[in-house]
Amino acid sequence: MSSTSDSWSHWLQNQSMVRFNSGTTEQEQVAYSNTVVTPWVGPRLEVRKQCSATVATLGQSLIYLIEIINSGNCTATVYVSDSLSADTSLLPNSVLRDGIPLPGSSPAQGLPPSEIAPGASLRFHFQVMIIRLPESLKLLNQALVRYEFVTSEGRTYRGRSVRTRWRSVLSPLVLRLLCKQTMFRLFQVTL
Repeated sequence: MSSTSDSWSHWLQNQSMVRFNSGTTEQEQVAYSNTVVTPWVGPRLEVRKQCSATVATLGQSLIYLIEIINSGNCTATVYVSDSLSADTSLLPNSVLRDGIPLPGSSPAQGLPPSEIAPGASLRFHFQVMIIRLPESLKLLNQALVRYEFVTSEGRTYRGRSVRTRWRSVLSPLVLRLLCKQTMFRLFQVTL
């Protein structure tokens, strides 16, 4: 896939080159094939996960954001789940998709499937409360995003899972979140 100014094209270009020596000359010669251009078809997803606080205390609520961006050329259906730490508790009815409440939804059980069109993004927010300090003083929050799309021939392709991790280091009084943004890119070439 060619990349120009930090954006990906939707075409895969390939050309072969053969170096050879013929019996009549000692010089190496080169022959090139024709350039084959294959269209790239499919969603290209970026998944980012963020937290609302860099420092938190026991009993404080945290707002997590999972953002999914489709820079591909096909609509994808995404399935998001987030295995919450046993040391946190989901605040009831706090799950939002693009600002719209998803009553009764739980990231731990999997959020309702959502479609994401080319050039669009989805934003899931949810709140948890820190209810206890683990013995290891480490809090791990991990999201899993799977996707599928239908090719122009009608085949359904299921993509690999994307995992975003959020590791937090705790002290008995203060919880420090390592709020590094995690980004993944997925793409699928279909012929």
